[in-house]
Amino acid sequence: TFGDTDEEGRFRLGGFPPGPCVLEAVTEQRVTVWRVTGTLTEGQEVSGVEILMELGHTVHGQVLDPNGVPVPNANVVAGKPARRQQTRPGPIATLTYVPTRQVVTATDEKGVFQLPQVPDSQEWAINVDHPRYRKSVSKILAGQVDVLVLLERGLEVTGEVTSSDGLPLAGATVSLLGGAEIPSATTLRTGRFMLGGLTEQVGRYLYLQHAKHAPTFLGPVSLQAGEALSIQLAAPARLGASLHTADGSPVAGARVILQYLDLPQGFPAAAYPADLLTRQSGLSSAVGEFFFDGIPAGRYRVEVIQLDGKRKSFEDLNTAEPSRKLTIE
Repeated sequence: TFGDTDEEGRFRLGGFPPGPCVLEAVTEQRVTVWRVTGTLTEGQEVSGVEILMELGHTVHGQVLDPNGVPVPNANVVAGKPARRQQTRPGPIATLTYVPTRQVVTATDEKGVFQLPQVPDSQEWAINVDHPRYRKSVSKILAGQVDVLVLLERGLEVTGEVTSSDGLPLAGATVSLLGGAEIPSATTLRTGRFMLGGLTEQVGRYLYLQHAKHAPTFLGPVSLQAGEALSIQLAAPARLGASLHTADGSPVAGARVILQYLDLPQGFPAAAYPADLLTRQSGLSSAVGEFFFDGIPAGRYRVEVIQLDGKRKSFEDLNTAEPSRKLTIE
């Protein structure tokens, strides 16, 4: 829905469909610094809406590496700091005043970018990231029209992911665990991947997932060696068992929790992927059977929780013996 303001800045708009809405004004040289967002119901009328605008300008920027070489295809996100937390109540309970929308853009082949319609009076935060560089977080001062961002080259983990028969695997997700952030990449058709912009403090363990292969946990990984890793994913394994009492009766309706035991030493348990550290099955069948599919080969601990709440653990079950009989006393 569009409309024009009169000589006193007043406006009246109609025809809004029920549901979410965003209301802001557009004019030359000015930018909306307080917008209205929220929801409207069928036939609702709202008065007293205020849209605040002020003069704006374009910020011209460039992203360079430490040697002064332009960095193309860097992602640039700029906006008012903590903009999502800075809101005001609107004219009605379902409407809220929110700050200027952020600007999302990318650098061209010369590392150049533009941020149009930056409010003159506001200091903005600007985040710049690129797969091969460390993320940059800086500020644009109120009224500043030019900004230069220098990106530091980070450490890299590169490699190739293949299947058990040596064929490259496309679409595998590779994540680096252990740090505050979890960088990840998806392998190309050649099976190759690259995780860049890393620091020594970032975790040194790789977690790989692929739809047709077992999840794989590897480490520690050196971030300084500069060597390309060669990683082969194994076919998914299966582990199953049948639960019985001492007299041979099947234990039905029991919940089973599976915990992987072949994990590297020294990695904090809290940082493991949840689907690798523990998996929970459905209930055991009427004949006491349960199965886990698509898991890594190796040793597991199984905990059984019966309908009456009683628990029993079984240590060191191995996928090399995919099915066995477990006795609950």
